[in-house]
Amino acid sequence: MTPLGRETDVALVDRPRPSTNKGGSEKEDMSTDGQACDHVGNHPNNLLCVRCGQPLRVIRTVGQYQLLRLLGKGGMGTTFLAWRTPHSPDHDHQPPGQRLVVVKQLNTDIALIPKARELFEREAAVLKQVNHVGIPRFLDAFSEQDQAYLVMELVHGQNLEQFVLKHGSVEVNQAIHWMQQTCDVLHHLHTHYPPILHRDIKPANLLRQYRDSRIMVVDFGAVKAMAEVMGTCIKAEGYTAPEQEAGKPTIASDLFSVGATLVFLLTRKTPLSFLISADEMSLAGTTQIPLDLQQVLEKALAQNASERYSSALELKLALGACLEP
Repeated sequence: MTPLGRETDVALVDRPRPSTNKGGSEKEDMSTDGQACDHVGNHPNNLLCVRCGQPLRVIRTVGQYQLLRLLGKGGMGTTFLAWRTPHSPDHDHQPPGQRLVVVKQLNTDIALIPKARELFEREAAVLKQVNHVGIPRFLDAFSEQDQAYLVMELVHGQNLEQFVLKHGSVEVNQAIHWMQQTCDVLHHLHTHYPPILHRDIKPANLLRQYRDSRIMVVDFGAVKAMAEVMGTCIKAEGYTAPEQEAGKPTIASDLFSVGATLVFLLTRKTPLSFLISADEMSLAGTTQIPLDLQQVLEKALAQNASERYSSALELKLALGACLEP
């Protein structure tokens, strides 16, 4: 899921919405004084009218959602900022902020590829069954005209890759706290039955929320239950454990990715920069990383999965012991 940045927040104006008549058809957009709204007085970048609260421009409507703005496009899906229409289930009971949502569409060019559709549907299924403050809330999933859609809550924030590239390396304690929050999410997934592997933990998939600076783990397109047949390789250069590259991910594979992400946060360098051989990484001499934290990272990044931490909770505790007073 692509987050919504601060530069867009000015457009998210929410005002009383028009009612519907007894037949259920939508009336004209009405201003707060009960008159038909002409949408005058809006900033050119506004998405919603400051007077009636309705969308000013709609790309198209799918299901019960009006797509307002393209947020991003990846290899598998395209995400849009969207508005729940008045005919959406429980629309009248939704807090104003929840009428704006994110709609993810499976890209047309790969929609006919069985594996791509499987991954997309798996993302919806996982989001539907998990409930954690650090995971975007699942709202809906549907198909229309052979297109698959996933609807999630809108999260205002910036991913950690963008954050580091803009602000530079992260202070040690802050970086540790963010990775501990990531471990909390992974612990929730890993203790599910059967355990769920994220398989794509990396800075771009960790969202720092603007409201409280806490981390939300996004993009569940690569998730996989450990009970499923192994073989598919989801790979992010520098952040993927060796056994996952071989198509045999484990819980320890996600922990490797947490360690690699922490290295990036502290150094602003890709973990590949620290390879001293094809299968060995060394953080020796890295002044941005305290020695005790280097030892934790070296264990988290061990090439052999059995030499890493046994759980996300164990890694969280080890990171906590490295917090500076």
